[in-house]
Amino acid sequence: MAAEPATEGDGLGEPPTKLARTDESPTIAEARATSPSSSPAGTAETPQLDTDDSPPPSDLEEATVEKRVSFYVQAADEILEAVLKHEAFLFSEAEQAALKRLRGLDYQARYLFVRLYLRKSSWIRLRGISYERDIDDLNAACQALWERVDFAPPRPPTPPPAPPVDVKPVKVEEPGVIDLTGDDDDDEEEEPKPLVVVEEEPDLSSLAMGREQLALEDSEVILGLLSLEELVALGKKMKVNPGKGSRREWTQGLLKTSNQSTLSFFASPVLSTKGKGKENSDVKPLGSFGVGFDAKGNKLKASNVVSSHALKTIGSVIQLSPAYRSLFDRLSLVYHRTSYTASSNTTSFTASLLARFGKRRYPDYEVSRTFAIFSSRSLLQQYEQGLEVERQIEEILGESGWTPAPAGGGRSRKVEGTWRELCKEAEREMKMEEDDDEKRLLYYRRRFHPGWPLTRVVYKAASIFAKLDDHDREVSLLRALLAQTSFRRGKRGAWYDRLALGMMRYPLGDEAKPDCKPKKKERLARQRKLDALEVCLKGLEDPYTHLVYRSSLQRRIQRIESSLDVPKAERRVFDALLAKSEHRIMEGERLDEPTIGKKSVWRASDGAECGVEELALEQYEREGWKGFHSENGILTTIFTLTFWDIVFAPVNGVFETKYQSAPLDLSTDAFAIVRRPLINDRLAAIRRGEAASFLEKNDDRERPRGTWAVGVNWEKFAKQDLLEIVQCIGGEALATILTMFCEEYGHRTGGIPDLCLWNPALSLCKFSEVKGPGDHLSETQKVWIDVLLGAGVEVEVCRVVTSEEKDEMDRKERERSKGKGKGRKRGRTVGSEDGEDEDEDE
Repeated sequence: MAAEPATEGDGLGEPPTKLARTDESPTIAEARATSPSSSPAGTAETPQLDTDDSPPPSDLEEATVEKRVSFYVQAADEILEAVLKHEAFLFSEAEQAALKRLRGLDYQARYLFVRLYLRKSSWIRLRGISYERDIDDLNAACQALWERVDFAPPRPPTPPPAPPVDVKPVKVEEPGVIDLTGDDDDDEEEEPKPLVVVEEEPDLSSLAMGREQLALEDSEVILGLLSLEELVALGKKMKVNPGKGSRREWTQGLLKTSNQSTLSFFASPVLSTKGKGKENSDVKPLGSFGVGFDAKGNKLKASNVVSSHALKTIGSVIQLSPAYRSLFDRLSLVYHRTSYTASSNTTSFTASLLARFGKRRYPDYEVSRTFAIFSSRSLLQQYEQGLEVERQIEEILGESGWTPAPAGGGRSRKVEGTWRELCKEAEREMKMEEDDDEKRLLYYRRRFHPGWPLTRVVYKAASIFAKLDDHDREVSLLRALLAQTSFRRGKRGAWYDRLALGMMRYPLGDEAKPDCKPKKKERLARQRKLDALEVCLKGLEDPYTHLVYRSSLQRRIQRIESSLDVPKAERRVFDALLAKSEHRIMEGERLDEPTIGKKSVWRASDGAECGVEELALEQYEREGWKGFHSENGILTTIFTLTFWDIVFAPVNGVFETKYQSAPLDLSTDAFAIVRRPLINDRLAAIRRGEAASFLEKNDDRERPRGTWAVGVNWEKFAKQDLLEIVQCIGGEALATILTMFCEEYGHRTGGIPDLCLWNPALSLCKFSEVKGPGDHLSETQKVWIDVLLGAGVEVEVCRVVTSEEKDEMDRKERERSKGKGKGRKRGRTVGSEDGEDEDEDE
């Protein structure tokens, strides 16, 4: 099983079905001893958590509910206790009271809450809930969640209105707080100022909503809870023509009547909001074909009748309160130190459950919570708002069928306008200066600062403006990103490169205006290219520009100087241009038609469909090589197994919970800085040929456990294969390769060649990057090829083509050979660097 942190998506939104039979932990005295009946709310003692990863004993299968404490409840109790004990200052008084109320609920109600939290946020019919092994009175558990308790503090009396004063309002400033609520009509030239967030107290009076709240939903939501048989029965009762009879058509047919006044023979008793499920007897039809009215004299619509019939069929329902779900999201974020999206809080919670169920084993390390990730409640709120802006941007840009206006019509223009305003808010915050506290913050903790998700939003916005040909806006956003050095430093090289490309290729400012005169346009174009050259040079001087982007900036400098007609003698020469690999051609039979954005399909030797990588791997195996289509999998597995004790060394603040597959600082430069002596000693040992012993020792200990560790794939790579690869690479070359992961793990896990090939008999190892038709090497791939070649490891770029394409390439090669020496312009040969004369960014 691959154990990447980013893949911990088990059970996202829905609890994993594999856990159904191991839902309980070992018996604890009396589960209900923690309920309000025995302890005051919020002071109940947490049950002792089981630290044994083995499944519960078989004799618990028949244990009564009172003798169980589910792992679900244990996990929630652990989070509640830890956060309320040490980080309660991040929550308001009302929120703390609400969390204590949750902690003090009856065991069965707490169990139901957690199971509902792990499901998608939607209405659930009680008859569809089957937790009998842990809930023997479902109605009582629901009533506990439905019960309303007011936690809102008493509001101070409203002061009398002050006499009007003709003075411009002053914005109250609070250092370190980022504003996401600015007025869209603000002057763009005005320097942004941090604002105090005006917080609205959420409604935490009940943990869940019931049938009364469902009655207020749109008819489409209510109809969605009916089974197909129930929907058909209602449709027939309402005389709906279903067309082909699909669920969608039955629903649409019922919704079409939503604006019609209904005749009385369709009138149905409407759910009363006063009688808790009783029917309202005040609805009285006026004659056989009269119009129906409700108790207030309002004319009944068909939608009311449809909803009332559906509600009667649906019965009791439950859905967690959005406010309580958001509160538990925040609680999970604070406890698990979840980085990006609110939905990943559920994933983190599920990860802890998998560990309790024995389905996942995390590495052994020393946990040391620092309680300094979020220094204040306001910082946490602003971080959440930054995540929300990012979520909205991703949701809008990810909408199916969205195209830039005007091609997309009115809907597209509306969507575009929405995300433009969101981007404007994010950009405004990016222009704020970093305060002293921010500068002192450890870099790997900055991803929990509001600025981190906002930089992601701004960069995404820049790419969209480029697609909209709004390059002035794109350049402005990229300059704003480069003006700060606190967040996402690893992307600075990409920002420099993209900014230089935009300035080099596209008219900006007055130059782009239709009335710009030719001479002025020519002068502005030259100045624009000179500015682009300056950007590239500044990028090369920036200490945060990673090696991945340096070669791209160097090549762009050469292109700019060529376009400016700089004499060859005066052009810059770079000695550090990337080395080029050997190239080879493989023929195959293609089975699909070329489609942009879709991987090509080829015929394997056994007649099955396969990709270009599998086709190339077959050919290499026929030549005597053993191999994997592994991309980064082989090298990251070797890195973790040879550096295991260093990766999981006790470093303050990098292991905040028991459920981490990697330290928090692994993807930052802090990883190598803090562990430099350990890393240097290990690299020296690897050069001496000791890598196999480290790998074997850690593999023997962790493989039987299936430990969920960063970069490791136990299922795909056997120990013997890993040992052979290490021996074939050699100590000196392996030390060079693994140094890259130590210093830049977050930037080195991408771009590794597709195939890892080795021949134990010859003690040789080589890598192959496989390309299909129209595919070119990316910048990160070129850098990895350079690193491997520099380490003394053979690398090939293998292009898979059809027989027809191979014949055409041979014909062009013959023509090129005939024209050699006759002044004919030479074409690019098969052995030339793919895409060398092209710009992938364009």
